[in-house]
Amino acid sequence: MGEHFEIKQNQEDQIENRERSEFDEEYAKKIFISSFRFSQGEPLLQQDIFAYLHGIRPSWRIDAKMKRRLLTSSLGVIRKIVPTRETIDTVKFPHPVVNEEKQVSLQGETRNRLNDMQDALKSVMIPNAALLVAKITEKMIAKDIKFLKQDRPLSYICQYGIRGHSTGIEEYDMLFKEINAYIFETLKYVESPLYELIDLYNARNPDNKIIIWGAN
Repeated sequence: MGEHFEIKQNQEDQIENRERSEFDEEYAKKIFISSFRFSQGEPLLQQDIFAYLHGIRPSWRIDAKMKRRLLTSSLGVIRKIVPTRETIDTVKFPHPVVNEEKQVSLQGETRNRLNDMQDALKSVMIPNAALLVAKITEKMIAKDIKFLKQDRPLSYICQYGIRGHSTGIEEYDMLFKEINAYIFETLKYVESPLYELIDLYNARNPDNKIIIWGAN
């Protein structure tokens, strides 16, 4: 049976929306590692996510000491979720394979993305939130389509953006709430890859279909 999702669902799963004034190292690590998850191997999308975080948490900063510690503490976790040529058979994560011989090493990739996060959080420019949410949504849709075509049943847009499940991290829940609004207030009414995404998702999940107006 399909379900209609005109409003954000599962509000009971949402964490309390409170102002987080302190950006400690442990929380910074959660934010950083999750950016790999939701960007699905797209550096420009990851940069957009960091810019969005700066917009909603303008007081956050990463200094040089925290950056060094984050690189060390995050790398072990990232090695478990981002595949290299050597780990592709054991790491089942929607992320392009990092070839550590011919491309930048995974450590180098992690350092580059950490630099991106540090730069975004100290920027004097506060991004246009509406434009940024639109960019992030459309890039996430494209990445979800790519991996659904490779027989992955999961879609972040469907799970978090349409169904409204909690990510477990306040700031990412805020992002997906805005993605939900953009989908139902704008994308739903125009030609968009959103409908290809929903068709692919429903084909991979026949017992858990998503139905929104205009989608089969």
